[in-house]
Amino acid sequence: KGQTRMMFRPLPVMTICVVVSLGILAMLGNWQWQRFSEKSALSEREISWESLPSGPVVEDGVLYRSTIFSGRAAWLELLAIDTGTETVLVTHGVIFSVEPPEQPLLDESVSVPVFLEGVFREPAGQGFFTPPSDLTNHLIYAVDFDEIEGVLGRTLRREIFEPRTLLARDETGQAVLENPQANPALADPLPPARHLGYAFTWWGIGAGLFIIYLIFHIKAGRLKFGNGG
Repeated sequence: KGQTRMMFRPLPVMTICVVVSLGILAMLGNWQWQRFSEKSALSEREISWESLPSGPVVEDGVLYRSTIFSGRAAWLELLAIDTGTETVLVTHGVIFSVEPPEQPLLDESVSVPVFLEGVFREPAGQGFFTPPSDLTNHLIYAVDFDEIEGVLGRTLRREIFEPRTLLARDETGQAVLENPQANPALADPLPPARHLGYAFTWWGIGAGLFIIYLIFHIKAGRLKFGNGG
């Protein structure tokens, strides 16, 4: 019986480019699959809620941090709370506005704010394009504990307390919203299914590229199948 034989003479430059591209596409797909797995695990993990001891807001302890909240420009109101044993930054609420807030969420008649359950989290670091903070006007764009300590004259805990819910205000009024930073599964706006879709997209592009590579070599006569004697 004759045996099927394959003749393959790959084009060197094209082969190198395709191999490199397939490696990059596979890495991107694998990374998205990893993010899908990590976020799926987070959504199933039970959160260990903590409580924060009540305490007054320290002098000059109301700060506003620029952010994007639910796809909208907003400012997080942070309070520096003296718990009696340490000074802690607490996310008090969110104000939806492009311009810095003119009126605080904190009711000045409330000397000791009370926070329900939440979690302590390390804030994201300052990015390359993050503008410098303006602590003279109580505005920050990234949490720099050393810088804030210099203004408050106090040592801060190197974590922010994120309550389970936040007071929110926009031009229509006030409401109570779930704080995504208090839930690791919600902190990243991309849901797990989105990462799964991205993974299959990168892998699909890689598979398509490989098929095109084979078809090109077949048409060029560099990839043949035949029966040997």
